[in-house]
Amino acid sequence: GGGKGGRQSLSEVIRQGREKRRESGLSEPEVEIRAPSGAPPPPPLSNEGDLPGLIEKLRMKCEDKMGLSLFVSVYERIRGHGDASSLLPASVACDVGMRMKLLGDVEDLIACEDRVYMKA
Repeated sequence: GGGKGGRQSLSEVIRQGREKRRESGLSEPEVEIRAPSGAPPPPPLSNEGDLPGLIEKLRMKCEDKMGLSLFVSVYERIRGHGDASSLLPASVACDVGMRMKLLGDVEDLIACEDRVYMKA
Protein backbone atom coordinates (compact mmCIF):
# COMPACT_ATOMS: atom_id res chain seq x y z
CA GLY A 1 0.00 0.00 0.00
CA GLY A 2 1.20 3.50 -0.71
CA GLY A 3 1.05 6.08 2.02
CA LYS A 4 -0.76 9.27 1.09
CA GLY A 5 0.88 11.34 3.83
CA GLY A 6 2.82 14.53 3.19
CA ARG A 7 5.49 13.95 0.59
CA GLN A 8 8.95 15.38 1.06
CA SER A 9 11.72 15.90 -1.44
CA LEU A 10 14.54 13.37 -1.28
CA SER A 11 16.89 16.19 -0.33
CA GLU A 12 14.74 16.85 2.75
CA VAL A 13 14.62 13.14 3.60
CA ILE A 14 18.41 12.92 3.38
CA ARG A 15 18.89 16.07 5.46
CA GLN A 16 16.53 14.78 8.16
CA GLY A 17 18.30 11.43 8.24
CA ARG A 18 21.67 13.09 8.76
CA GLU A 19 20.29 15.35 11.52
CA LYS A 20 18.66 12.41 13.28
CA ARG A 21 21.93 10.46 13.33
CA ARG A 22 23.86 13.51 14.57
CA GLU A 23 21.34 14.03 17.40
CA SER A 24 21.69 10.41 18.56
CA GLY A 25 24.78 11.35 20.58
CA LEU A 26 28.24 10.21 19.55
CA SER A 27 31.36 9.43 21.51
CA GLU A 28 34.51 11.34 20.65
CA PRO A 29 35.67 10.55 17.13
CA GLU A 30 38.72 8.34 16.59
CA VAL A 31 39.34 9.84 13.17
CA GLU A 32 37.36 12.72 11.80
CA ILE A 33 36.45 12.22 8.15
CA ARG A 34 34.90 14.95 6.04
CA ALA A 35 34.14 15.08 2.37
CA PRO A 36 36.34 17.52 0.44
CA SER A 37 35.00 21.06 0.71
CA GLY A 38 34.95 21.31 -3.08
CA ALA A 39 32.65 18.30 -3.43
CA PRO A 40 29.70 19.00 -5.73
CA PRO A 41 26.25 19.04 -4.13
CA PRO A 42 24.03 16.01 -4.74
CA PRO A 43 21.81 16.24 -7.81
CA PRO A 44 18.32 17.64 -7.23
CA LEU A 45 15.82 14.91 -6.47
CA SER A 46 12.13 14.99 -7.12
CA ASN A 47 9.97 13.07 -4.65
CA GLU A 48 9.66 10.14 -2.31
CA GLY A 49 8.49 7.86 -5.11
CA ASP A 50 12.07 7.85 -6.41
CA LEU A 51 13.53 6.51 -3.15
CA PRO A 52 13.65 2.77 -3.97
CA GLY A 53 15.44 3.43 -7.25
CA LEU A 54 17.80 5.89 -5.60
CA ILE A 55 18.62 3.39 -2.85
CA GLU A 56 19.62 0.80 -5.45
CA LYS A 57 21.69 3.30 -7.46
CA LEU A 58 23.52 4.58 -4.38
CA ARG A 59 24.23 1.06 -3.13
CA MET A 60 25.58 -0.06 -6.51
CA LYS A 61 27.71 3.09 -6.86
CA CYS A 62 29.21 2.66 -3.41
CA GLU A 63 29.91 -1.06 -3.90
CA ASP A 64 31.48 -0.40 -7.29
CA LYS A 65 33.70 2.49 -6.20
CA MET A 66 34.63 1.28 -2.70
CA GLY A 67 34.59 -2.48 -3.12
CA LEU A 68 32.10 -4.65 -1.26
CA SER A 69 34.10 -5.26 1.92
CA LEU A 70 35.01 -1.60 2.43
CA PHE A 71 31.46 -0.49 1.61
CA VAL A 72 30.03 -2.93 4.17
CA SER A 73 32.54 -1.81 6.80
CA VAL A 74 31.80 1.89 6.27
CA TYR A 75 28.04 1.29 6.02
CA GLU A 76 27.93 -0.64 9.30
CA ARG A 77 30.10 1.94 11.02
CA ILE A 78 27.90 4.85 9.94
CA ARG A 79 24.70 2.90 10.66
CA GLY A 80 25.93 2.16 14.17
CA HIS A 81 27.55 5.46 15.10
CA GLY A 82 26.10 8.33 13.11
CA ASP A 83 27.22 10.31 10.11
CA ALA A 84 30.40 10.01 8.04
CA SER A 85 32.09 12.85 9.92
CA SER A 86 31.92 10.77 13.10
CA LEU A 87 34.28 8.07 14.19
CA LEU A 88 35.84 5.62 11.80
CA PRO A 89 38.76 3.42 12.79
CA ALA A 90 42.08 4.60 11.39
CA SER A 91 42.36 1.46 9.23
CA VAL A 92 39.04 2.19 7.52
CA ALA A 93 39.92 5.87 7.13
CA CYS A 94 43.16 4.88 5.38
CA ASP A 95 41.37 2.38 3.14
CA VAL A 96 38.87 5.01 2.07
CA GLY A 97 41.66 7.36 0.98
CA MET A 98 40.70 9.25 -2.17
CA ARG A 99 37.18 7.82 -2.08
CA MET A 100 36.14 9.91 0.93
CA LYS A 101 33.49 11.71 -1.10
CA LEU A 102 31.63 8.40 -1.26
CA LEU A 103 30.98 8.58 2.49
CA GLY A 104 28.28 11.15 1.74
CA ASP A 105 26.69 8.66 -0.65
CA VAL A 106 26.67 6.03 2.11
CA GLU A 107 25.00 8.56 4.45
CA ASP A 108 22.41 9.35 1.79
CA LEU A 109 21.79 5.64 1.22
CA ILE A 110 21.14 5.09 4.93
CA ALA A 111 18.82 8.11 5.15
CA CYS A 112 16.80 6.87 2.18
CA GLU A 113 16.65 3.32 3.56
CA ASP A 114 15.42 4.63 6.90
CA ARG A 115 12.69 6.59 5.14
CA VAL A 116 11.49 3.66 3.02
CA TYR A 117 12.03 0.64 5.26
CA MET A 118 11.72 2.04 8.79
CA LYS A 119 8.62 4.19 8.47
CA ALA A 120 7.77 5.24 11.98
